[in-house]
Amino acid sequence: MTHIIDLSSPRGQSDRIDTGSTPMLTMMLLPLALAAAIEEPPTKRFDAVVSVASRSAQPAREVAGTVSLIERDRLDQTLVQDLADAVRYEPGVSAPEDASRFGIQGFAIRGLSGNRVGMEIDGVPVADGFAIGSFSNASRGAIETAFLSRMEILRGPASTLYGSDALAGVVSMRTLTPEELLANAQGDIGMRAETNALTRDGSVAVSGLSAWRGGRFEVLAGM
Repeated sequence: MTHIIDLSSPRGQSDRIDTGSTPMLTMMLLPLALAAAIEEPPTKRFDAVVSVASRSAQPAREVAGTVSLIERDRLDQTLVQDLADAVRYEPGVSAPEDASRFGIQGFAIRGLSGNRVGMEIDGVPVADGFAIGSFSNASRGAIETAFLSRMEILRGPASTLYGSDALAGVVSMRTLTPEELLANAQGDIGMRAETNALTRDGSVAVSGLSAWRGGRFEVLAGM
């Protein structure tokens, strides 16, 4: 008896093998036929979309400048507690802290920091920081990372789009929306709670965010 094995895959590729009358060869080739039949189809990947480089949404691979995208999933996976944690894996980007008691002062991109780095939250520019000696310091780093949905970092001058503050680059942050919190909710209330381990100063970081929908109205509150 002649045995013919048809090797086909979901991609449309097909081969037929004539094993002749040798049952042993048929048994040896059978696993190959099964593997080809259950081969998974290729995964379709979508390009990340950013807007910080041109103020309009476009694929990251088409952006002329150097842009990094940090999304909520990555912030959760790396156990981010503050802005310094959020950018610790970004080359050329850091979030320096004040030498005294005022904490993170903002971002530094390629050696330039302070008001030379443009910052915005939900499209609204963050006010410039200023200090009055060692008694007062209005820093730009008092941002709760638990409320962020994504961060886009543009390295390099962008004064044409963002003004003189963007000499070193721009950090654009987006906060979570009610739709994101309500996406997996059973009803009209969505909640997100986060508790981190002991921080560097020995304290515990706790944050919470909730969203409510009533008809055409949506409310977002956090602490």
